[in-house]
Amino acid sequence: MRKVNNVKLTQRIFRDELRRLVNDKEWYTCGDIEAYDNLFNMLHEDIDDTEIIGICIDIYDHSDVERFSKEYGVSYEDTFDNIVYEVYEIVHTFVVR
Repeated sequence: MRKVNNVKLTQRIFRDELRRLVNDKEWYTCGDIEAYDNLFNMLHEDIDDTEIIGICIDIYDHSDVERFSKEYGVSYEDTFDNIVYEVYEIVHTFVVR
C-alpha cells in the first residue's frame, strides 16, 4: 500500500483478467502446469510494483519470446516492455480508507 497526499492506495490484479490476458496474447506457452499455477499464486490483494514486475518476468521467462520478437519485428527487450505495458493495463488501483 502506498500513500499519496494522505490518500492510501492499493493495487490489485484479478486472476481472471490475468488468465484472459495470458491466453489472448498466447503467453506462457513454455511453462508446465506447476509454473502456471505459481504465476497465479503471486497475486494478492495489495500487490506492489516490484511484485508486478516479478509477474512480468515470470511471464517473459515462460513465453516463446523468440517467436514474438520475430513475429512483430521487435527486440527481446521490446517484447518484455510490451508484457509490462499489457500487465499494467489490468492493474486496478483502489483508495483504501
